[in-house]
Amino acid sequence: MKLVDIFLKKLDYLYGKIKSFYFSNHSTEDPDFTTQILYGTTELKKKYFCFKKVLMENEKILDLMSEIVQNRERFCDKSYYVFQIESLLSHTLSFIDSLNEFSDRKYTWLYEIYQNIAKNIRKDLNLIEKTYSPKLIYFLENISKESIHEIGAKAANLAEVKNVLHLPVPEGLVISSSAFQKIIYKNDLDNFIKKRLDNLNIEDKEKISTISKEIKQAILNSRLPKEFSDKLTDALNKIGSEYWSVRSSALGEDGEYSFAGQFFSKLNVPLSDVPRAYLEVLASLYEERAIYYRLAKGLNLHKMSMPVLILEMINARSSGVIYTANPISSSKEEMLISAHWGIGKPVVGGDNLPDIFVLDRHTGNIKEQKIASKSKKLVTDKKNGLKEEEIPISLQKEPSLNPDEILKLYQMAITIEEYYQSPQDIEWCIDENGNIYILQTRPLKTLSIKAKRANSPKFLLCKGDPVSPGVACGTIFWLEDLKDIKSLPQQAIVVTKNMDPSLVTIVHHIKGLISLRGSSLSHLATILREFNIPAIICPSLTPEEIPNGKLVTLDAINGNLYLGRRENILEIQISPKFPKKKRDSQIEKVLEYIIPLNLAEIPEDGKIFPEQIKSIHDLVRFGHEILIKEMFLWGEKDYSRMAHILFSSRVPIVFYVVDIEGGLKPHVAFKKKITIEDVCSIPFLAFWEGMSHPDVRWAGNVPFELQSFISIVSRSFVRDRDLFGKAYVLISREYFNFHCKLAYHFAVVDSYCSEDNMASNYIAFSFQGGAANLEGRLGRLLVIKKILSHFGFKINIKADRLKAILRGTTKKETEQILNQIGRLMAYVRQLDMSVNSDHLVDKYAKAFLEGNYSVVHE
Repeated sequence: MKLVDIFLKKLDYLYGKIKSFYFSNHSTEDPDFTTQILYGTTELKKKYFCFKKVLMENEKILDLMSEIVQNRERFCDKSYYVFQIESLLSHTLSFIDSLNEFSDRKYTWLYEIYQNIAKNIRKDLNLIEKTYSPKLIYFLENISKESIHEIGAKAANLAEVKNVLHLPVPEGLVISSSAFQKIIYKNDLDNFIKKRLDNLNIEDKEKISTISKEIKQAILNSRLPKEFSDKLTDALNKIGSEYWSVRSSALGEDGEYSFAGQFFSKLNVPLSDVPRAYLEVLASLYEERAIYYRLAKGLNLHKMSMPVLILEMINARSSGVIYTANPISSSKEEMLISAHWGIGKPVVGGDNLPDIFVLDRHTGNIKEQKIASKSKKLVTDKKNGLKEEEIPISLQKEPSLNPDEILKLYQMAITIEEYYQSPQDIEWCIDENGNIYILQTRPLKTLSIKAKRANSPKFLLCKGDPVSPGVACGTIFWLEDLKDIKSLPQQAIVVTKNMDPSLVTIVHHIKGLISLRGSSLSHLATILREFNIPAIICPSLTPEEIPNGKLVTLDAINGNLYLGRRENILEIQISPKFPKKKRDSQIEKVLEYIIPLNLAEIPEDGKIFPEQIKSIHDLVRFGHEILIKEMFLWGEKDYSRMAHILFSSRVPIVFYVVDIEGGLKPHVAFKKKITIEDVCSIPFLAFWEGMSHPDVRWAGNVPFELQSFISIVSRSFVRDRDLFGKAYVLISREYFNFHCKLAYHFAVVDSYCSEDNMASNYIAFSFQGGAANLEGRLGRLLVIKKILSHFGFKINIKADRLKAILRGTTKKETEQILNQIGRLMAYVRQLDMSVNSDHLVDKYAKAFLEGNYSVVHE
């Protein structure tokens, strides 16, 4: 081994000399370098912008396709697909534009393929051309559910009730989703909102609160375009009412997800104040509780849009809600009506106890009624919009509906349910003249009880009214104020004063809820049933009787609360019931042009026949593959004039680093020499951590096969330029491209690593060459292949070159694997000298995966 020791000492000597020479000849200040940073990187940054745009569009397209596939089994009418597919086509066109801008127009032939696919889709889905004509304002009398993608389900359902069923609905209009988008873009709020919503976690309570306030304030400070303001004023004057109710009709609201009570409504608004009220409703899209609701439901925070419904204000004598089935008992034989004097906001808001009427669904006869004691009501007020006033003593304990009104409401409710073919949740009001108006209808979620009811009277603590059926066991927590949420223990049964819809912020934490007042027909009750959280109303409960920390069992099917854990009750199970849906054959035909992936394999040279691309999925699959291939070649040019110099005694490589977007800390922007502490590129830092791992060795004795060693000697391996590696590195905050020549082999690593969407993340790796003979070089590639296969790479070997690709990993997985590749660079640096059998291939691969990096020096 003496020959090897002499060789290694010579290498260490030369390595030290070169390092000394390098540091003595690189100043931290260089005017030419500063010029290059300012101007020379412009083209690189432009390319990188296009790269990110392609990735962004790719994510949106895949996200839309995923959403469409999921909703094939849910209730989504044709207008939903009209909107989603048009959006998909728009993003696909933008994807092709960005790919061509990035690649210097190499793939313009994709436009023709896109046009043919889009033409077939529009031909088969013939509603698209006539329905996708966005306006700023729609009059209620002129719209139907076909416009749901522009006006939202709440407004669309109300328009159907008015125009198809011809039931009484207040006059009004809808400000469209397109108007919302126009206002957001005109006020430069799109990126402002997106940046704040990115990477939000439901546990980040303070962050959610801060972001909600920032976004709402930015929207409230927005200016409405004059063209829009003029059209709105003219439209409202045409209807002619003096006062208005301004209500949300967000896309996604009142569909499968109710969003009950999560957005803002402003009632009795004078004409001059409507624009301000409109902005307040827009801002409520980012209300703290609405953000929590979306996070808890796993909904995309970026995909919401807010059409707004503006109706003439009805000065209500009585108001309330109808459930056309009983969601508490799951009985289809009963209908529930809640009612209260005055405007219905306190009823659905959970503040007041309403009158409850249980009707026989077949006859409309009253089976049972609970008349509440009602001391105050909400009425209109010209000065302040709304005000609370005392109810005359003679009416406080009187029913807020008479039998004739109950019968009319029953008949209307049956008509609406039969039209929608599913149970409905209907809001209504009656004016001072006895005229009934329908204000809202949406699907009602019912539940199925799958076991016999049980009771344990011996341990009964409280008997109340069921709100959301189910059973749960947990410890009591009295929530006096929403500010106390910070101290809320996990899996508690929470006791609240009322059924405030803002309590949605805790539904993902709690096992059950008990309210001292409220109604099973309130907004929060709807939310609790959506989340399958058992809940009851029990006015008699006191903290002295059941203090914090007391273990209880809640039976919200029968309205009972028991001391301790009652196993016989916890055996009861419930499950949500949804109406069965039928797939639309026309939609299914259209989706054949979108969803299938026929282009499973793409040749290494990227050459395919255009007819192989048969769907949108094929098109973006091909484009994404081409994008990575193009990026892979980035580092082949010499960027040293515009590059920062990074060197470490741990790694025998000079890194020429070019920052294309946020890859370095700002204070080193014009410094020639940098350190690894100046880098903030996520993938490069992970890779560097692996390369500089304390257990990997860049120098030391390496066992060798004699023929391979002679091959090295014959190739004059002691040349200075071959001993000191050089790497070109392009970095951004989420991207890096590494091209390195080290001794006799060449390696490339290209990776995108983002938290936002794992569909964009990838690692591409290439390794070629070596000093040993062909057998040794192939042996090393087989070791690399075995290691990369373990991490899930798709690998191809031709001659003495290996290419590998891994897609769709999470940010954490991407970082972990890049760390391993960094270690691999040192581990295999001279392995071609010693791998000459299958046994050694297995040995070295196994040792690496076990973290034994010293085996190559044994």
